[in-house]
Amino acid sequence: MTDTTLQDALKEAYNSPLPKDTIIDTLEFQALSPKNPNSPEILARIVRGVSISHVASENNHLNNPLEPWSAPIEDNSSQNFTPLNFDISLAPVSSEPTPEMSITIDNIGLLFFNALDNAIHNRKRVIVIYRPYISSRIQDGPQVIPPPSLVITESSADTQHISLRARMLDIANRSFPTELYTPSQFPGLLSL
Repeated sequence: MTDTTLQDALKEAYNSPLPKDTIIDTLEFQALSPKNPNSPEILARIVRGVSISHVASENNHLNNPLEPWSAPIEDNSSQNFTPLNFDISLAPVSSEPTPEMSITIDNIGLLFFNALDNAIHNRKRVIVIYRPYISSRIQDGPQVIPPPSLVITESSADTQHISLRARMLDIANRSFPTELYTPSQFPGLLSL
């Protein structure tokens, strides 16, 4: 099974990484409230800190790798990403019904942890959006359009790391029809 969402530039960077073309991984965390699912709350936008320090020295995109990094997202608006070290294991391209991605984030300070913990305790669904960029083509935006959105299904934290597991939306196991027919909503069901 081939992944059609990867653009040619990203395939080229993965296959023959040149010193000037490094892949910059970013993650955006959103919390969706059950009461208002169409207006997500942005918890954090982070960029992998190790890549940023390399890009800052090689391509002069950043003066200081600890300062927020700005890049366009898919709607062409420029957003700030906070440099933070994290490790990701991307979901495999396979025929599994629910591909999974694992994320480990350095727990530096409690700002990100508190925002994530607050969202989970308030029963908000937390979404993670993965956007890869190519260092020489940052102005072109993310290299995967649309960027994959995954739902966080498991989380754990200690004093050093936050570990997350995220899955694609499980469409294969969704009920159909999605509306549940109950006698309170449809009184005509009782007369059958």
